[in-house]
Amino acid sequence: MENHVTFLLLFLSITILLPAAAPSSCPINFTYVQTFPWNTSTCTNTTNKQPCCSTLKTIFHIGLSQYLKQSLFFQLPNENTSSICLSDFQEKLTTLSIHPSLVPSCFPNPSQFVTNSSTCAGVVTSRDWEQKVNSVRLSPMQTLCKDLDDQTSCNNCIAASLKVALQLTIDYPNATETGCFSFASLYAAAVVNPEGTTDVTTIGCIMGVQLSSEVAKGSSNKRGKVLKVVFTLLGAVVGVIILFVLMVVMYRKWEKRRKENVYHREIENGIRNSVLTNTDAITDWVWTLAESGKMMEIFDESIREGPGKIMERFVHVGMLCAHAMAALRPTIAEALKMLEGDTDVPKLPDRPVPLGHASFQSSLLHGLQGSGRSMQHVSSYS
Repeated sequence: MENHVTFLLLFLSITILLPAAAPSSCPINFTYVQTFPWNTSTCTNTTNKQPCCSTLKTIFHIGLSQYLKQSLFFQLPNENTSSICLSDFQEKLTTLSIHPSLVPSCFPNPSQFVTNSSTCAGVVTSRDWEQKVNSVRLSPMQTLCKDLDDQTSCNNCIAASLKVALQLTIDYPNATETGCFSFASLYAAAVVNPEGTTDVTTIGCIMGVQLSSEVAKGSSNKRGKVLKVVFTLLGAVVGVIILFVLMVVMYRKWEKRRKENVYHREIENGIRNSVLTNTDAITDWVWTLAESGKMMEIFDESIREGPGKIMERFVHVGMLCAHAMAALRPTIAEALKMLEGDTDVPKLPDRPVPLGHASFQSSLLHGLQGSGRSMQHVSSYS
C-alpha cells in the first residue's frame, strides 16, 4: 500500500513540474523574413528609426496572420512567448544585415503582441471577431478582400477593413482604432483571403508591406507588357473596322453616323460636366466647413456621437487625398499610415484660387488697366 502511495505522489509531482520546466518556444516560423521580398532599405538608417519600425511591425504582422490561421488567436498567449518570438524575429533580421538593436528599440514592450481583451472590443479569437462585427457588417469585407488582383480591389478591401474598425470603435468606446484595424488586416489575410499568408501581392496589399524595388519594377513591367498587347490588338481591330466602314458604308450613312456621334458626345459631356460640378460642390462644401471650424457639421447625424478626433482625422486625410493639386496628395501607403495613426496628419495646404474667383478677376482687370488697355478689350476677350 505504501508503495502505491509513493508511486502516486511521484507521478503527480512529475506531472506538475514537467510543464513548468518545459522551455517555451515561439509558435511562429519567421523563415519568411528572409524569403519574402520586402524593402529592407528603410532599416539601413539607424538614425531615423520610425520608418524602419513601421516596416518591421508590418513584417511581424505577417507572422501573426499565419499564427491566427493556425490557432484562431490574434495575439500570442503570454509575454514570455512574445519575447522569444521577438528574439527569433531579431535573429532572422540579423542575417539580412539589419542592426540587432532595432528590434528592442522598435518593440520595447513585448506585451503589445500578447492576448489582451482591451486591444479591440474584447476580441481574442477569430470567432470573437465574427460575433462582435456580425455577418451584415462583415459581408462587404469578406467579399472585397477575397480576390485582390489589382490596385482597385486592394483599395476597396482596405476601405472595407477601415469601415469595420471604425464601427467597432463607435460601438465600443474602449476599443482603439489602431488595434481594431490591425485585427481587421490580420483577419482579412488569415481567414478571408485564401492566399493572404502566401501570395506576395496579396500580403503587400492587406498588410501594407512595401515590396522591394525589383518586385515592384517586375510587376510594373508585367502590367506594361499586358497593356501594350491589349492596346495593339485594340488598334488592329479598330483599324480593320474603320477600313471596312470606309469601303462599304455610303457617304450619307457615314455623315448621319457622324452627326449621331456628335450628338452623343454632347450628351456625354453634359452628363460628365454635371457630375463633376456636383463632385466639386461636395468638395467645396467640406473645405468651407473645415476652414470655418464646423467639423461636426460634416459628419452624418448617425455618427456624430462617435470619437471626434478619429473622425476628424479621417476627414483630414480625405481632404488631402482630394486636394486640387495632385502633387500634394499622399500616396496610398502614406494615407493608410495616417489613418492608422502611425504618421501625423500634416497641415492642410491651401487650395489654389480658381480662375473665376473675384480676387483673380480683380487682379487681371487691374493689370490690363495698368498696361493701357480699355475695358472694351477686356469684354472682347470674355
